[in-house]
Amino acid sequence: MRLAHISLSLEYYPGIARQRMDEARAARALSGDEWDVYVVSQHWEYGRDGVNLIMPDVPRAFLGTFPGRGGRISLSGRALTLNLGPARGAFNRAVERLAPEYDVVLARYYPGEIVSTPLRHRENVIFLHHTLAVKEMGLRGRLPACVERVTGPRRQSGALAIAGVTPEIARAEAQRAGNDHWLVHPNAIEVDRFAPSGGGYVERGGPLRLVMVAGEFQPWHGLDVILERMAKAPAAPAFELHIAGQLDKRLRERVFGLSRIAWHGVLGRNEVDRLLSTADICLGSMAMHRVGLTQGSSIKVRDALARGIPVVAGCADPALPENYPWYRRLEADWQWEDVLEFARLSRDVPRAEVSASAREHIDYVPVMRRFLETLHPFLHRPQA
Repeated sequence: MRLAHISLSLEYYPGIARQRMDEARAARALSGDEWDVYVVSQHWEYGRDGVNLIMPDVPRAFLGTFPGRGGRISLSGRALTLNLGPARGAFNRAVERLAPEYDVVLARYYPGEIVSTPLRHRENVIFLHHTLAVKEMGLRGRLPACVERVTGPRRQSGALAIAGVTPEIARAEAQRAGNDHWLVHPNAIEVDRFAPSGGGYVERGGPLRLVMVAGEFQPWHGLDVILERMAKAPAAPAFELHIAGQLDKRLRERVFGLSRIAWHGVLGRNEVDRLLSTADICLGSMAMHRVGLTQGSSIKVRDALARGIPVVAGCADPALPENYPWYRRLEADWQWEDVLEFARLSRDVPRAEVSASAREHIDYVPVMRRFLETLHPFLHRPQA
């Protein structure tokens, strides 16, 4: 089977570039199948280490972005750029050019396209969803959600199947698109790129150290929920909560002055490595209900597990076994003491043990192999 995985990126994000390179390297370890990685972008940095760069077939001047505060594109700006600008058309045309050359084209789904027409070549296209599209657009306002509710099913009409990073997303988006066929392709990383943290050179003692990392904190991360639960447990054991990532004004005001919380701002890769090397546990998303979800497939969770750091979160991760000991899903009525108790129990577990136990569930090679195994019989099913 020949498969192409294609995505769109108008800004250069080192983390995303690294993920695509990890995926391309893992593809070389597959036997009997060909898996090619494509990125549509004007940034040449994406086209490295086996990743195929497709330059948008429109003038660069038409790919302008709408910057937000701090020189970074805002959520609304990103939506406008992706959905109103010519970049979306360039992405769709790239998908159509690849479709005749491959058995399957796995195309990242971007919600909210206003001018919506089905792809001409879509019989072998699978749209990959990372969120519930209408719910995600609803965070930006009623109009974007209404646009996606109307145009999304039309854009995906006639596709081979709908895929999601979790079963919950895949089922819901397939139903919305009127497609009876759905598949799951969870997020993955290259585990070997992460040495287990705290490998003898960092003393793990003193207060419990909890770390939460995000590029830009969003409502579904639930940092506000964490702060509320913390406030209700004033007599909790000694701990430190370290936060890395961009916070909006409201969250900055809430964390400033709290003695047990350290906000580090946006950190580079090496700085994140140093911070995580001292963590007893990492905190995942605590408010996925805000985007209508009970399941997640977070890259940050996989980064932590690959480093050997247990994770606590407010949602299930179906890629991990239900009884997996180093990913703790909290119940809806969780208390801050539950988080600290998990941190205490996790403090002495060998990092290498956690990393090794997670590999089969989060590493690109086994994840890609399982997806292909699911896809092979799916492609050869009897036609109605």
